[in-house]
Amino acid sequence: MNNFDSGVIAVGIPTFRRPNGLARLLTELAKSDYAGEVEVFIADNDLAEQQGAAVATQLVTDGYRFPINLVEVSKNGISEARNALIDATLGRNEIVLLCMLDDDEWPSSGWLRIMAESFSSTGADILGGHVIREFDIQMPQELMDFNTIARRYPDSGMKPSLEATSNIAFKLDWLRSWRSHFFDPAYSKTGGEDKELLLRMKLKGASFFWSNEAFVHESFPASRSTREWALQRAYRVGNSEMIAYINVKPPFFKIKELAKIIIAMCTLLMSYTIFSGSPVLRFRGRVAAERARGKIGAIFGHRHFEYTKVHGN
Repeated sequence: MNNFDSGVIAVGIPTFRRPNGLARLLTELAKSDYAGEVEVFIADNDLAEQQGAAVATQLVTDGYRFPINLVEVSKNGISEARNALIDATLGRNEIVLLCMLDDDEWPSSGWLRIMAESFSSTGADILGGHVIREFDIQMPQELMDFNTIARRYPDSGMKPSLEATSNIAFKLDWLRSWRSHFFDPAYSKTGGEDKELLLRMKLKGASFFWSNEAFVHESFPASRSTREWALQRAYRVGNSEMIAYINVKPPFFKIKELAKIIIAMCTLLMSYTIFSGSPVLRFRGRVAAERARGKIGAIFGHRHFEYTKVHGN
């Protein structure tokens, strides 16, 4: 097993026009109870205004607890920002772990310590953690039910795969040995770049650990707390997920998946009728149907562009 006490943990943060969110993340990160060496890497993906870089510079001036490295991003796009963070840390042999957070999240005080302990005890290559969503407004029960489904596994332990990079850590030695491209720029405006990368990592033989204890919080502003957003998000998830699968699976995969989706849609229509008296179950059926519709769109070449609007500040 690896001991992370003798190495540096890097915290990589891609940011885009959320200076308040980034400031909150960095403020909470500074409260960490992890006693080891930590460096922060920030990739400001707003090439024009650099609001995130300004926040980081001010914190350094004010005597921030951890060293902060500003990482240059050559082109707009979430994939480009994430790749810049990986590139900035891969060449630093003293860095043993790269943790990633989004700029609308903030960590618990034990987050880094639990990440390090989990890697040391399990030997996993990649670790994902629970995300607790925090809502700005009171929502109908069916939306609360949909939006609180962020715990991808009910218990901590080794898992067959992970789904997203909203709270994740990579063992740097494994990334250095992989020698492949990481986040695909083709997903920069659509989202799903994390799903596609993690799928390739799984096929390459990576081992995954899930921790419910290494949790972070995620801000959900009013603009992300509507039925319309939830349904659009479900469509995007299905669309980008299917595109990722198509890119790494054999050609006949599309035909097989289309048949499965048609069967699932028929089942959903029946369930929608059966549960018509329950708003929660009825909305859950609509969400599932939108996800299936997104998959069908991907099979026929449609791509949904997620990153055209910034939610939160």
